[in-house]
Amino acid sequence: MTIHRILLIEDEAELSHWLSEDFRKRDYEVLIATSQADAIRVCRKILPQLIVRNVSVPTYSVEEDTITSALRLTTRISHIPVLFLTPFDSTHWNTNVLVENFGIIDAYVTKPFDIEELHLRIEVMIKQTHRKWEIVDGLPSTTLIREYLHQLLYGHGLPEWTYLDLEIHSLANLETHYGVAEKEALLHYLALLIGETLDTYGTSEDFVGYPREGSFVIITFTPNAEILEARIVEDFTKYISQFAPIQLGISSGHVSSKLDNLESVDGIISLARKRHTMAE
Repeated sequence: MTIHRILLIEDEAELSHWLSEDFRKRDYEVLIATSQADAIRVCRKILPQLIVRNVSVPTYSVEEDTITSALRLTTRISHIPVLFLTPFDSTHWNTNVLVENFGIIDAYVTKPFDIEELHLRIEVMIKQTHRKWEIVDGLPSTTLIREYLHQLLYGHGLPEWTYLDLEIHSLANLETHYGVAEKEALLHYLALLIGETLDTYGTSEDFVGYPREGSFVIITFTPNAEILEARIVEDFTKYISQFAPIQLGISSGHVSSKLDNLESVDGIISLARKRHTMAE
């Protein structure tokens, strides 16, 4: 059974405890944040499938909502749907404006709420997100990767960027010898390694995707893209040395908006894969 992760942004301890306990009883993995910095830090370590935020202040202002806006402006997190819990219905604020004009939230539930209604809404939102973006292991897959590349390719005045493609080799052998759990743990390790390396060498606008099993893509705006690539490959190669008998490996290839003549999304993806080299 797939375990879905929910990030709960809540600074009221009693409500946070009650909701998190109820979510866990329903087999959700719960991440908790109490501030903007905390929420972004948590998301960079492990991506949730849904963000639930409690809003109780009657004077709530979209313009002053630094927490939710920061999540929307952080590329690696921006695809995650946001659900508000609020005592105010549509007579107090225009939800369509929040969604269409500001892109702040995807839905809201009015307090006091029926807990079953809340969970139905959560279940529907997670399913809709998976259908829309083909989310795999918390990372956006093919649809969102291609959409983001299209924006970069045909946008104007954008900074230089690099598209990096990484692939783990002999992953099927790992599953055969050690089981599905070990394979998933390895994929999770690489996802964390990519996030940590981006925190050191990348930018807040960098994007990470998972287009197919065993493969990750990074779109980065850092001028240190080659250092970023080398660090990920080197650290991952060291880690998989423990599985030496089955000869796991990782290869990588990249293209640059500065150095390459990029004319199509398919061309970007194809060229990066053609340039793959195996780590030694």
